[in-house]
Amino acid sequence: MKLIKKTLIILLVCIFNLSAFARQIKIEKQKYKKRSISFIPIMADIDDNNRTLNLLFMEKMGDIWVEISNENDHVVFAGMVETDLSAGVVISLPDSTECGYQLFIMMPNGTEYSSKFELY
Repeated sequence: MKLIKKTLIILLVCIFNLSAFARQIKIEKQKYKKRSISFIPIMADIDDNNRTLNLLFMEKMGDIWVEISNENDHVVFAGMVETDLSAGVVISLPDSTECGYQLFIMMPNGTEYSSKFELY
């Protein structure tokens, strides 16, 4: 079972990395307290041509809250994502003139991650 799970994760990582037009965005842990550097269990790629954000979960984390807002703080996506059922999710972004976005992720334990990215 573990072999199947690892194979699936490796396959998904390869699929996300082989996209000719995708670029990876950096997700950072919110720093409210001083802590040591830790592993961030989420990878994110943005596909400018399809206007999609691809999130890949490196481990099962339960239900996480994902929110994406544009430069004007207008929420374009908000919802719970079940990481136990899927190793990844593709989020479509609206066709608009706004090019700057903020990604916010909250884990079940209260840990917060965020990233800023732009579409070209």
